[in-house]
Amino acid sequence: MRSGLARFFVAAIVVLAPLVLSGQAAYAQAIPRPRPEITNRPVAKIDHGTVYLFRGLANIFSLGMNTLADELNERGVATTVKNHSHALRLADQLAKKYKTDASVPPIIIIGHSLGANVALTMSARLAKEGVPVRLVVLFDATVPHRVPPNVQEVLNLHKPSSVGVAVAGAAGFEGIIDNKDVSDLPGVGHISIDKSKKLHAEVIEKVLSVLAEKPRRRKKK
Repeated sequence: MRSGLARFFVAAIVVLAPLVLSGQAAYAQAIPRPRPEITNRPVAKIDHGTVYLFRGLANIFSLGMNTLADELNERGVATTVKNHSHALRLADQLAKKYKTDASVPPIIIIGHSLGANVALTMSARLAKEGVPVRLVVLFDATVPHRVPPNVQEVLNLHKPSSVGVAVAGAAGFEGIIDNKDVSDLPGVGHISIDKSKKLHAEVIEKVLSVLAEKPRRRKKK
């Protein structure tokens, strides 16, 4: 009789032990664990610099400029996004503002396709007014406009096998031009280059580094 009871208890332990252990594990998983405290801190707004982004034809093929502007805004960078047709008018307004507002520099101009073309023509208009442009970023410009001497640096992201062109400096230009062929990026063409997440990340890093520079003092006239 005792041996029978012993066998019963042993069998019961063998059968019930896994159930008890699994139940304990499930109970342990069901107990809410304390989560690390998350604090949403607003990104500090950068209170200097002027960043323009220009779309290309018909405002429908360069929506990557809108996305890039939003990504910069999320990092505290104020931006203005316009169609390429507004560039020269904005240049005239900016030239007037530059004379009285110390927060205007550094000036950064970014554009795609026809917007990239006017990034350089806008810079040339500003050159006539003696206004420096710290950085120009071109997404597949279609015309090889010469870079005017008031521009300090150009990042030209282009795909030569599509319609993108390399650019060179005009007479008196002493800045830096990086004609970067992006043909090795899969899926990148003239219509999609402005939407590339990889290129956006590169441009954002470049813009933030420029805005982090120590502002240059203007020479008194």
